[in-house]
This record gives sequence, C-alpha cells and structure tokens, in this order.
Amino acid sequence: MGTNAGAGLLTGKREFLLAEGEWERILSEVGPVLGLSFILYRILMTWHLFRKSLAALRRGEPLAMLLFGMCVLPVLQGQLGTAQTLGFVTLGAGLCLAAAKEQQDTDFAVEDLPSATAKIPKLRGRSPYAEQLHGTGGTS
Repeated sequence: MGTNAGAGLLTGKREFLLAEGEWERILSEVGPVLGLSFILYRILMTWHLFRKSLAALRRGEPLAMLLFGMCVLPVLQGQLGTAQTLGFVTLGAGLCLAAAKEQQDTDFAVEDLPSATAKIPKLRGRSPYAEQLHGTGGTS
C-alpha cells in the first residue's frame, strides 16, 4: 500500500497513499514496533559496515571504504520496495563486507617448505606416440 505499485493495485491510481519517505512508509505499513525494529536493524547494519570498512582502511585496504561510501545511503534509507534498489543494496553491502574481510595468514614452519634437493614428482609424461616421435633422450 505504501508503494506506487501497491497503491495502483488497490485504487487504480499510481500515487503515494501512506508516505513518500522509506522510514515513514515502513512505520505506516508494519506498525511502530516492527517498523522501529526494522529501522534499528538497518542503522545497526550500516554501523557494522562502517566499522568493518574502517578497520580495513586502517590495514591499508581502501576498497571497503570506497564501497561503503557507495552503499551507505541505500542501506540506511533506500526504497527497498523496488527490486532494483533492493538488488543494489544487497550487492553493495555484500561487496563491502567481502572487501573488508581480513585475510587469514597461514602459519607454516620452514620445515614444511620443500627443500631444493627434494625430488619433485613428475605429474605427467609423454604419450607413447610422442615418445616414438621425439625419442626418449629429451626431458620426459
């Protein structure tokens, strides 16, 4: 009822029946308890994205903060009633989280590295036809 499509289905006219802003529309459609809960969830999600992006920026990885700048307003106040905006919010927030993820360092000992004298196993040899064609004198 709060979107143009919903109003068009109900009344036959495309107009805003409840409110034009996203937060007012949410409060009008689902009520004050669920509406404020959803708005609080969006605020906390934006804060979480900001904290992760800032941590990545401090590590010297600016991509997460650049993506956060792109998706902060749609995540916080975007019109999620339309599929296009919902898709951009999901994609932007997902890319922001992926860029902010800290790389896992693999701990290994020097003994785990292959030594220069260790024989590296042969993964694949020549086919019988190539052996006949080139002979066995090369690197097989």
